[in-house]
Amino acid sequence: IKQVKEALPNTQVTYADVWEFWVKHPHIKEVTDFVTVHILPYWEDDPTNIKQSIGHLADVRGEVEAILKDKNILIGETGWPSEGRMREDALPSKINQAIFVREFVKLAEKEGWNYNIIEAFDQPWKRVSEGAVGGFWGLFDKDRVDKNVFSGDISNFPNYKPLALGSIALILLFSLLLKNRDINTKEIFIFSGANTLFALLFMLQIEQYIITVRTMWELAWAFLVVSTHLLIYYFLLSYIAYGKKPQIVSFENIFAKKIKGPDSSIMILFYLSFIFVLISNIALAFDGRYRNFEIYIFIISVISYLWLYRGQFENMAFGRFEKVSFVILALTSVVIFINETYLNAFSDVWIAISLGFAYILFNGTKKSSYSELKSFMLYTALFLALFSYAKYGFLANSNFIAECGSSVNSSLCKARESLALFLYLGKLGIAAIIVAAVAFFVNYKSLSLISLLISVGAIVMNNTFLGAIAFVISMYAVLLSSKSKANI
Repeated sequence: IKQVKEALPNTQVTYADVWEFWVKHPHIKEVTDFVTVHILPYWEDDPTNIKQSIGHLADVRGEVEAILKDKNILIGETGWPSEGRMREDALPSKINQAIFVREFVKLAEKEGWNYNIIEAFDQPWKRVSEGAVGGFWGLFDKDRVDKNVFSGDISNFPNYKPLALGSIALILLFSLLLKNRDINTKEIFIFSGANTLFALLFMLQIEQYIITVRTMWELAWAFLVVSTHLLIYYFLLSYIAYGKKPQIVSFENIFAKKIKGPDSSIMILFYLSFIFVLISNIALAFDGRYRNFEIYIFIISVISYLWLYRGQFENMAFGRFEKVSFVILALTSVVIFINETYLNAFSDVWIAISLGFAYILFNGTKKSSYSELKSFMLYTALFLALFSYAKYGFLANSNFIAECGSSVNSSLCKARESLALFLYLGKLGIAAIIVAAVAFFVNYKSLSLISLLISVGAIVMNNTFLGAIAFVISMYAVLLSSKSKANI
């Protein structure tokens, strides 16, 4: 700061940082011409909901002013996102953004504050590093269209017409399943209720994916999830229309092609849906800050399977893979709850979905012993500890980072820099996927354990999404190679 001031003697120089920085380091004010403070209630370590956000902002600015004993403060960044994931009870929405900005401007004008609002335009490219929420802080959208943040009518569903038309189209399409069917009033009520609910949920999820999808990996994920749930939607309504319940079909019989037809199809879709939830749970537990909760689409599958297999869960005769999946779903749900707190309604619904699948898996694996899982759980815990130490003891160690700042030519610093770039580019996640795929087909224990090692590393080292996919594949490969295939 001093160097800049010396180089630009006729220019006012400031330093901008979050308000907590100024509270901890008030002496920095002495070398600036004025102080610039960022106050973003949504991004606080303890997020503030929309009702309390303006009061919180005013309190924070007052605290900084009192500590610095200086009224010459610029609020460098403040605002509220119009889209994105909920953080505790801080909900991004178009209406909440308008409420925040309008109330803030009134207060700022009254108090005579200098300020910047973040930001002029939505910048979807920011979603890559900040999640979906990063792209939607603008007063105007990416096409420079006014979002009516300062004034005018505003709705959280400006595209309600395509949402409504899509929902109606799905309802009418699936209602054709009732053609020439002789069903009673109760069944019609259940069919119509499920059809209407699922159509609305399906379209809401499509809208969410349009906002949140950032990469080809995420696009492929969205396509698989949507396709799977469209089929689940169809099969549930088919079973209701025909007044039937699916028979329990084992995976062995499906692979052996002993049983074909809708009962096999709906069981395959069950595996796909709970594996999707398992992958999402792992990603949310280890790296959830920028990840969205895909609650709309997975409400469809959890309701469908709790309904279709009601009274039959204990007859499913699941094995060790499903037992481990239950354990991981339960553990990661606890982690998500701790991270998000009960205040996050989206997180609460997601956890309910996860526990719904966990309930099915728990009841279906009662005949499977936890003792059979000791080896796998031990390896997983060991790999987690190993990579956690590498991450926090080397890669993210603040003391080591500070040393590298003054000694960038050391071999350890160069190694850290190379590893950081490798992880930033997502190469560890890609490697984990490749090795897991090979291990799955080769069925060799040593390779399966290597695959598990790399996938756990990818999860811990923030290549979490691909790492979670690789982990589930590796988990199956390890369990398959460690004991007889018949027990899987």
